[in-house]
Amino acid sequence: MHTLVSIISGSLFVLLGGLNVWIMLTNRGSSKRNGRLWMCIHRTVGYVFIAVFTITLYFMFMRVKGDSDELPPRILLHMSMALILAPC
Repeated sequence: MHTLVSIISGSLFVLLGGLNVWIMLTNRGSSKRNGRLWMCIHRTVGYVFIAVFTITLYFMFMRVKGDSDELPPRILLHMSMALILAPC
């Protein structure tokens, strides 16, 4: 994964996560009139979030796979945080 694609993927990841949190915290789905629309938007953004996370995780693990040396603590911390986030 090239650096530019990695930056775009990470930015999209944060943007989608922030959008879903904003939708939840502003109670967009509680109004009867627009509730169904906001619930569909929330669900769609969630699925796209999971897809971006999975694709990014796959390519980042493939990037590390070729290294035979010990991984630096920064990368290990990053990988641990990603794997902790995965079940959520």
